[in-house]
Amino acid sequence: MKFFVDPMILYAGLATAFGLIVLYWQSQKVRSRRIRTLISGKLISKLIPSWSPGLQYFKAGLIVISVLLLFAALARPQWGTLQKKMNPTGIDVLIALDVSKSMLARDVRPNRLERVKLGINNLLDRVRGDRLGLVAFSGTAFLQCPLTLDHQAFSKTLKDLEVGIIKAHGTNLAAPIEEASRSFSSQDRDRFLILLSDGEDLEGQGLKRAKQAKEEGIRIFTIGIGSPDGARIPMDPLGQPARNFLKNPEGKTVISQMDEKSLRDIAETTGGRYYSLGPTGEGLARVLEHLQAVGHQKKREQWSTELPIDRYQPFVIIALIFLLVEMLTSSGKRTLVNAGRTSIVLLALFFSGCLKQDNVKRAEEAMESGDPESAARLYMAEINASGETDPDPRLLLNAGIAHLEAGALDKAAATLNQALDASIDNPKLQSTCLNALGNISYLRANQWLDQRNVVEARKAWELAL
Repeated sequence: MKFFVDPMILYAGLATAFGLIVLYWQSQKVRSRRIRTLISGKLISKLIPSWSPGLQYFKAGLIVISVLLLFAALARPQWGTLQKKMNPTGIDVLIALDVSKSMLARDVRPNRLERVKLGINNLLDRVRGDRLGLVAFSGTAFLQCPLTLDHQAFSKTLKDLEVGIIKAHGTNLAAPIEEASRSFSSQDRDRFLILLSDGEDLEGQGLKRAKQAKEEGIRIFTIGIGSPDGARIPMDPLGQPARNFLKNPEGKTVISQMDEKSLRDIAETTGGRYYSLGPTGEGLARVLEHLQAVGHQKKREQWSTELPIDRYQPFVIIALIFLLVEMLTSSGKRTLVNAGRTSIVLLALFFSGCLKQDNVKRAEEAMESGDPESAARLYMAEINASGETDPDPRLLLNAGIAHLEAGALDKAAATLNQALDASIDNPKLQSTCLNALGNISYLRANQWLDQRNVVEARKAWELAL
C-alpha cells in the first residue's frame, strides 16, 4: 500500500518549498545589500537591534517546513487499517436484452421483444432494494441504464428500447458479456447477468467470452425467447397483420429459431442456469426468485473489509504549531496579543474544517455500510453546522437521498425540495432531485393503495409523473 495516496501533491509541495527557499534567499540578499548601502555592517546590530539573521532564518525555516507538512497532509498519508463490518443491502443485476431483428418474430405475443419488456416490468416490484442495470445488444452492446435503485428510470429506459436502436446487425452474444464486465464495479462480490435472447449467436464468440466471465466472477443466467421450430420475422409495424417478412440476400424468407443449446452452454459455463421465457414470462420469474434467495442470504450475512486510515491530522497539527511558533517569535513588529488572536482564529478554522470533513466522511461511510438513518443525521448536522442561509445543494441532495433510503419520506421530500430550490443553475443536480422526488411519490402511492385510499394514491401518482 502506498504511504501517500496522491504523491504528486507531495512533489508539488517539495517544488513549492524549494521555490520559497530561493525567493527568501534572494529577498534577504537584496535586503542585506540595501541595508549595507545605508549603514555600516558594524553599526547594524546597534541601530537595528531586532534584526537577527539567525532568527530570520529560523522563522523562514518554520514557514517552509509548515508548507511541506500541509502539502503532505493534502497528499493523504495513510497507514494502518480499520476492520469494518458491512451489512449488504441488496444485489446488483444487469439485464442484457437482445434487440436484433429476430426479436420481431411473433412466435410469442405480441412479439419476442415486447413480451420480454412486459415480463420484466411485471416483476419490478419484486426487486425493491436491488440495483438494476440494462444492456441492449445485437451486433454490439451498449449500456443503456447503469446499475441504479431508481427502478422508474430503469423502466423508462426499458420502454424506449426497440429493434434498430443499435446499428450493428446480427446477434453477438459475446458483446453483452463484455459490456457487463466493464459495467460491474471491481468491488462487487456478486455479479449477476441475465441474458435474454433467441440465442442465434451469429458471431460464435459467446461461449468463449462466457469462460472468461467465469474467471471474472460473473454468473450468467440465460433466458431463451421464441420456439425451436422458428418463426418468420415480420417487418410490418406491431398491431398490423404480418405480410412483409425479412428476406436474406438470396431472396429467401429468414426463419429465426431459438438456439437453446448456445444459451444453456453459456449459463452452465459460468455457474448460472438456463430457462425458457415461457408464455407469461415465468422463466424470468424463476431467475429472479433464485437471485432473490441469494439476496436474502446476503442480507443475513455480515462481511468485513479493511479500510486504510487517513493520517493527515498529525501533519496539519504540527504545521499549525510551527506557524504559531513563527508568529510568536519576536520580530519587532508583532505583539504577543495579536499573534495569539491570529493563532486562535487559525485553530478555530482548522478544527471546524476537520469537523466538516469528518461529518461528511462518516455520512458516506454510513451509506456504504447500509445505515442511511445515521448518514441522514450526519448530513443534517453538517448542514446545520455550516450556519449558511443557502446550504450547499449537494449536501441537501445527499441528506434527502439518505432520508429516502431510511424510509423517512416527509423529511426526504422537504430536504430534496430545498436542494431543488438551491440548485437552479445546476440542471444535472435538479434532474437527480426530481427523480428522487418521483420515487417518493411512487412510494407514497403504494402506501395509500395499501390503506385502500385510492384518491390519495391517484394524487401521489400524478405528482410522481
